[in-house]
Amino acid sequence: MDNPVPVPTEISQAFTEIAQGSRLTWHTVEECGAPARGSSFDQVNTLYPFEKVSDRARHYVTAALQHMLMWADHAAPFKFHPEQVVFFTLRPSYTLARAALEGAAQAVWLMDTQDPAVCVQRHLKLIRWDLQEHRKSTSTSRARNGLRNVMPNC
Repeated sequence: MDNPVPVPTEISQAFTEIAQGSRLTWHTVEECGAPARGSSFDQVNTLYPFEKVSDRARHYVTAALQHMLMWADHAAPFKFHPEQVVFFTLRPSYTLARAALEGAAQAVWLMDTQDPAVCVQRHLKLIRWDLQEHRKSTSTSRARNGLRNVMPNC
């Protein structure tokens, strides 16, 4: 950052398009209601009503978009103050991009099947994986054992 270099216009334009696309997608996802009767999500939610697959998919997509919006607010804010300078560094941008890709990839993997039973299986695998990750992050053995009681094979 000792020698800042101006971002070329074509890259700045691409940043703006990505940022605006992320913002528009966010609003679209926010306006999506419950799954339509007879839709794929409705069928899968009926197969496994305990924790809706449609909710999990929405949460993964929302998480991905939240990371993109954080990047957008930094790289292409709606309003610039006349003296404002944005120092664009790659590593934080890559970190946000990776998190966005991870959330989106989980949603795609969950939904990328025509078979409702396979979708439910994937949903349960993601639940189990989340519990395993949560167990790893707990700081006390008592909390880890409590999670083991919920999911003994984790």
